[in-house]
Parts: sequence; structure tokens; C-alpha cells
Amino acid sequence: MPTDLTAAATGLTVDLIWQPVDDPSLAGYNIYRQPANSTAAPTRLNATPIDVPGYHDAIPAPPAAAYTYTVTSVDTKGNESGPCITAVRITKP
Repeated sequence: MPTDLTAAATGLTVDLIWQPVDDPSLAGYNIYRQPANSTAAPTRLNATPIDVPGYHDAIPAPPAAAYTYTVTSVDTKGNESGPCITAVRITKP
């Protein structure tokens, strides 16, 4: 499972970074975004697992929107780990 997920918001973008998983069966990572305090299911942002421990998200967000991001690792068999979670508030410039 990825650890130490951090998010930095600048304008309408969010940069995510996390500690990589050290496992030879790692296929990559999935990134999810969900409006804060929402009961809707999170939206997966990548079509296939990404292979680096970072992600740049450009968000069409209203002023002062808040989101929760979740990152999971995926192994070569398609098994997904538990989530690493962080929240971020977006402020329009």
C-alpha cells in the first residue's frame, strides 16, 4: 500500500506525491478523487495503473472546493491494495 500521500494545490491544479511501494509484483497505482463530505463513490482518474509515485490533477472546480484523494497500488494480477488518503482544498486564483 502506498504511504505518506501529500497534496499541494496551486490554483486549479493538485500535485500528489507518495512513498512508492517496493514490491516486484507492483503494476502501478490508481488515483481516485471525491468531493469532500460526499457519499458518492470516488472517481478513478487514471484508465490504467500509472507507474510513478506522483500525479498532476487539473480540476474544473468551483471556488473553495474540497476534495479527498485516494491512492492504491495494484499488483500484476490486478489486486488492489488498501487506500492511502489525503484531503485538499482548492482555491481559484
